[in-house]
Formats: sequence, C-alpha cells, structure tokens
Amino acid sequence: MKKLLFLCITVLLFSCKTAEVHVEFNPSIDFNKYHSYKWLKNDQIKPYQSLQDQHLIKSIEGELAEKGLSSVTGRSDLLLKLEQTSKEKQVLHRSFSSFHPAYHSYYWGNSYDYDVDVITEKTLLLVIIDAESRNSLWEGSISDWRYESKSQEELNKLIKALLERFPPQ
Repeated sequence: MKKLLFLCITVLLFSCKTAEVHVEFNPSIDFNKYHSYKWLKNDQIKPYQSLQDQHLIKSIEGELAEKGLSSVTGRSDLLLKLEQTSKEKQVLHRSFSSFHPAYHSYYWGNSYDYDVDVITEKTLLLVIIDAESRNSLWEGSISDWRYESKSQEELNKLIKALLERFPPQ
C-alpha cells in the first residue's frame, strides 16, 4: 500500500514539474539592426522535418513575427538553429518495505527498499546566429522538455516564455 502511495505521489510530482527556461546573449550587440532570418538546416544529419519539428518551427516563427522579424529564403540577417538533446539520469528512491505497521524497525531492524528509476531529461535549444559573422548572438533553452505531452497551446506558451527575452532590452 505504501509503495502504491509513493508511486502515485512520485508520478504526481514529476507531472507537475515545469520546464525551466534559460537565456544567454551577447550584451554588446544591437539587436535592432536585424530584420530577417532563415533556418539553418543540416540535411546530412536529418534529411526530413518531423511533425514535432514543424510544430516547433511554426510556434517560433509566430513569436518572431510578433517581434517584427520575417522569415526569408534568400539572404538573411540571422540564422536560426533548433536542437533537441536528451540525457539519461538515474534517480534513487528509498521506501519503507514493511507490510504492517506492527513490524516496525524496533523489532525487525531497518527494512527499506531502494528503487532506481532511469529518467530521460530532454532539452530544447534555440540558437540565433549572425548570418554575416557566423557568431552566436542569443541562445535560449528549455530544460526538462517533454514535447510529447504538450498540446499546441501549451507549446506556444513555452515558446513565448523562451522568446520573451528576445531581443534583449
């Protein structure tokens, strides 16, 4: 019973965890001189665009359009690169293993179970690059990224949170 309760609480806590947004930028750059962008693609690594990528790009392009930037296919001021990474992490859980409260550690010694869960932490990284110098100007990331469980509306909110600090003021 305690294991079931522990499992329910753990699932609830993991499902309530919000994604963290982190932004870095070059403070010496005047971002007002940039007006257009295009996506930087590496066709050798990924020769297609998944539905997930299409939804992300649509959401990012909508936010950038609100900020006055336009997407172009020819020469642009900025290049955008979108990356998703994942890393496995082990989490150790300790739980009391007695089946009955009368069998407490006073009589039988400490009886704890240890469970190891492997979770995958995903990170979404958006890099904005100066097209002429090829230097990174702005980088934003969303850690603990779980796209699979997001509706388009939730995705738009996350992207809005990511890009609210672009351009830096």
